Amino acid sequence: MVYVCSDLHGFPLVRFRNGLASAGFGEKDILYVIGDVIDRHGDGGAAMLRWMIEQRNVILLMGNHEMMMLSCADLLTDDSPDTVKKMEWAKLRSLLHWTDNGGGVTIEGLRALRKQEPDAIPRILRYVRNAPLYLTTRVCGRDFLLCHAGMENFAEDRPLADYSPGELLWNRPSLDDEYYDGVMTVFGHTPTILYGMEYAGKIIRTRTWCNIDVNTSAHDVVAVLRLDDMKEFYI
Repeated sequence: MVYVCSDLHGFPLVRFRNGLASAGFGEKDILYVIGDVIDRHGDGGAAMLRWMIEQRNVILLMGNHEMMMLSCADLLTDDSPDTVKKMEWAKLRSLLHWTDNGGGVTIEGLRALRKQEPDAIPRILRYVRNAPLYLTTRVCGRDFLLCHAGMENFAEDRPLADYSPGELLWNRPSLDDEYYDGVMTVFGHTPTILYGMEYAGKIIRTRTWCNIDVNTSAHDVVAVLRLDDMKEFYI
């Protein structure tokens, strides 16, 4: 079976794994994590990333928070006292943008992990760099498109490869936006509560898309969607 989730933002690894097991997820299943594993809470997702690397059936897609982390990779691999002082303005601005969006806990979490495992950060950075911006899959005769934030400037005849990272990672769809006919687009990024209190902590489904970001940061819950039968699980 095929499961998807997004926007974990430092969610505790043990709780996440126990919740997946309760949802029936096993070694023969596939889990797509549609970006934003890191930042904001706990160890910033350091342990989660370390676990994901070892799972052959867990696939990470790029999120805007992972992209922010990659823009600050130098800081993660060199934590000497004057590293920040040596940074050029463009990189310093990237660091400020990342920390303003909750990156501080990830920096600390990854540095703590490196003390236990010296090559952990380079491995994690390689893993995240290889994360695709989008994936398509067919499950039980139904087509799905997975991407972090939906698609800005969408056009039915526009090739997927033509979308920029910004259009796939920072977009905020409105409820009346529509994507491909015959394809269910699954994304996160925009907490469903922003569409109205009636959607707080709930997955939103429309005719052509499904938003699975239930605002883990505020509600301490992760939504998992099983694509085979579209069953929802809340961890």
